[in-house]
Amino acid sequence: MSHNLKPYKVRYIENPNQKELQELALEYTSVTIRTAYGSLNKISRNKARIDQYTYIIAPDAEKDCYSSNTIPPEKAQKLIESQRRRG
Repeated sequence: MSHNLKPYKVRYIENPNQKELQELALEYTSVTIRTAYGSLNKISRNKARIDQYTYIIAPDAEKDCYSSNTIPPEKAQKLIESQRRRG
């Protein structure tokens, strides 16, 4: 079974560096400001996610590179497919 991992007709940005991410956030995200130290602050009314349910899709060999939970791509794909079937 073949899955189209890029189903939308948009320009995909793959592996952006920190500067590119910050520029995107400032340009496209409302209420994002740069601090005196150069970091970005996003002010939001509600917490957008719960850390314990948030995962970065990455191979087990790379999980030490992230401060958040990771999930292997194969396992993530199964969960994604399951959610798509449920609608």
